[in-house]
Amino acid sequence: MATSKLFSTNDVRGHPKSFLFILKEDHLYPLSNDDYVAVSRGTKTLPKFSGENVKLLDLYVEMINDEPRKIIKQTCTWISFDPQGKFVVIPVLDLPKASPLASTSQIDLVKNILFEKTKTR
Repeated sequence: MATSKLFSTNDVRGHPKSFLFILKEDHLYPLSNDDYVAVSRGTKTLPKFSGENVKLLDLYVEMINDEPRKIIKQTCTWISFDPQGKFVVIPVLDLPKASPLASTSQIDLVKNILFEKTKTR
């Protein structure tokens, strides 16, 4: 059976991993996958973001030997929280008119966090 190559490396130990971040102004808040699922299901709140619309950045990263090597894909969208910090779905027309895309400086911060360990080796 033929398989397509997802990565630029021949290392069979390579695999993708998703990293989530909440972006609020010039601050970056890592969000674990487990916390994201709990917030999405309504079983966890994030009071730090009560009553706010913030950006959610999802990075799909190539991993080799459990170390991030490169960003394969990124998506960014608005997410909203009620006054108690519970995730809420709001109509797209009510979302901020500003772009949900991460700024260059925010992406640079994320890259520093992800690739810092790899650079020191």
